[in-house]
Amino acid sequence: MAVSLRDGSVLIAGGVDKAGKALGSGEIYDPSRGTFTDVSGALASPRFDRAAVLLSGLDKDFVALFGGSTSGGAQISSVELF
Repeated sequence: MAVSLRDGSVLIAGGVDKAGKALGSGEIYDPSRGTFTDVSGALASPRFDRAAVLLSGLDKDFVALFGGSTSGGAQISSVELF
C-alpha cells in the first residue's frame, strides 16, 4: 500500500515479503531524491491487503490503515495510525 502525502513523499506500509509473510514495516519514499527512509515504530499488526486513508492534520499528515490479513490469512479488524 502506498499513500501520497501532502509534501510529495509517499508512505509505503505493510505488504508481503518474497516468502508471503506479512510485513510490519513502513518506509517513506522521497521522489525528488529517489530515496527511502525507514519509518520509526513498526506496525502493531503486520498486515497486507489493507485499506489506507490520508488524514491531513494541522501540522502533519496521518495515514489510517484499516483491516487486512495476517501471514496465516486471518482477518485483522483493527485500525492503525502512522
